[in-house]
Amino acid sequence: MRERKVEQMKLKDVLLATKEMRDAALKKKDSQNILIDDIIKAKDMAALFARLKSSRYRELVTEEVEKNPAGLEAAAERFLLMHAIRLLHRRPLSISPIFGYLLSKEIETKNIRLLIHSKSMDLSEKFVDENLIVIKKPGKKVA
Repeated sequence: MRERKVEQMKLKDVLLATKEMRDAALKKKDSQNILIDDIIKAKDMAALFARLKSSRYRELVTEEVEKNPAGLEAAAERFLLMHAIRLLHRRPLSISPIFGYLLSKEIETKNIRLLIHSKSMDLSEKFVDENLIVIKKPGKKVA
């Protein structure tokens, strides 16, 4: 369970890393995760998306994300939120609900920061709606 959480956090870090950071990680070779190594080695976004589609993270790669890769970070955050919610309800007497709670609080903190900064910078409501990390259910409008 903890290994998957670590993998998800590493995945997000690798997706946000610059080319220089990925090159440095390749030289280190300290990762023991095949998926993370493959993503680090990806030459372009198409190769990265192809590798993600063949993994358990295939739901991160949507048509919208392929057209605008900037949305990949938000998709990764939503994926973490869904995972956190699943952890809250799985094995109530284990440590899983605590991990789920901490993940949820971390994402809630990011949302609060976004709201505060958007108010202080007079950003549009559309921008906030696009960048707020919530689970969007089909057919329901997010408030």
